[in-house]
Amino acid sequence: MKKAIADTIRKQIMAMTDDELIAFALDKPAAKPKLRSKPAATQAAEPDDDEEQQRVWTTLNKEQRGLSSGELALMCVISQPRLRTVLKRLVAAGQAFVHGERKFARYAVSAEMAEHASLLAQGKQPGEGS
Repeated sequence: MKKAIADTIRKQIMAMTDDELIAFALDKPAAKPKLRSKPAATQAAEPDDDEEQQRVWTTLNKEQRGLSSGELALMCVISQPRLRTVLKRLVAAGQAFVHGERKFARYAVSAEMAEHASLLAQGKQPGEGS
C-alpha cells in the first residue's frame, strides 16, 4: 500500500512545474497561473485605440463646450473604463484639457472651456475663481 501511494506522489511531483514543486516543498499555495492574452478573434473585435481617441476628440471639438465623462461615454458609445484611458492619453498629448475633480471634472479642447464648464457644474459663475 505504501509503495502505491509513494508511486502516485512521484507521478504527481514529476508533472509539477518548478513553481508548483517549490510551493509544495515549502507548504505554500502555488502561484496562480498567469492569464493569457485575449485570443486574436477577441482583439480584432475591439475598436482600434486611435479610432476611439479620434472619436472622443471629434466629439469634444464638435460640442465646443466642456463635457463630463458620463456625457462623453454616452455620445461616443464607449465604456467608462475605456473612456478614462482614452481621455488620459488625450490630456497627456495636449489634445484635450480637464478642469475640476470627480463629479465636477469637465473635458474640452481648450483649458478655458474646461474650466468654464467645471465652474458652471459647481454652480459658480466663471470669474468667481475656484
